[in-house]
Amino acid sequence: MFSLTIVISFHGTFVTKVDRAYRCLCFFRNIKHLTSAIDMSPVGTTELVNTARMPTCTYSIHSESPEGPSVAYGQVGEQIYHVWECDDDTHGFLVHSCFVNDGRGTQFDLMDVDGCPIDPIIQPEVVYDDNLRRAVAETWGYKFSDTSVLNYQCVVELCRKDVGECEGLSPPSCGRNKREIKNVALRRSRRRTELPPQNQMDLIASVNMLDSLDEDGISDPRTEKFIGKISQRHFHPRSGIAITPTNRTCLSKLTIGVFATTIAFTFIISAATTAILFKRTRRNGKM
Repeated sequence: MFSLTIVISFHGTFVTKVDRAYRCLCFFRNIKHLTSAIDMSPVGTTELVNTARMPTCTYSIHSESPEGPSVAYGQVGEQIYHVWECDDDTHGFLVHSCFVNDGRGTQFDLMDVDGCPIDPIIQPEVVYDDNLRRAVAETWGYKFSDTSVLNYQCVVELCRKDVGECEGLSPPSCGRNKREIKNVALRRSRRRTELPPQNQMDLIASVNMLDSLDEDGISDPRTEKFIGKISQRHFHPRSGIAITPTNRTCLSKLTIGVFATTIAFTFIISAATTAILFKRTRRNGKM
């Protein structure tokens, strides 16, 4: 409540009977605080799950050119092309940690963990396309001394181009430049150990290499015809027989064993038959 007195005077010096005084009282209602409670649920969340499609990568061996026919059989000294390829524009890749084995336990390392050749004479540097979707290594046919089987295996490490993962990784810097970036390579190797397994894949390819020289050191043209025929017929290496450039027939161990057993069995039967006939002849002579 508030009070106020108001005096109304009709003379500036004296108070007269017509002067009035009014007392004003002002009343205000009590202030009320009105509250209303309401529970508001949080904004609903929607989980978005999107798994990026991983590229499909292949490893193949070709003759004549990187786009040439695939090679299942080749000959020593023939020009061949190792081709690695992935089908996604958003990813690049690095080929590294390659080796070749003969299927019997003998293994030869071709490329190190940085993707650089260990022996450039056997496996030269890999050449990458500008878009990092394909890599090619041009080399010449070679083989182990005691077998024609060559089983290749390489690790293909994927990297995303849109976030710069491929910079400094692929293509690799080899040769003299590799010494200058030793620290970078060390950091790269450490980072590679932290990569999830799905960013790396093992790719394999196989080829059978036949000798290309005969005993006189002269290339035998019959080898090329033979390779062409068995490639067209999908000749299987376990069939037991293969023709060498010197026109000799080479038999597998199983074939040789069966052949030797047959000869021995035939000899024994012949000897036994001869002995029986000889005894009968002597008996008839005595009688």
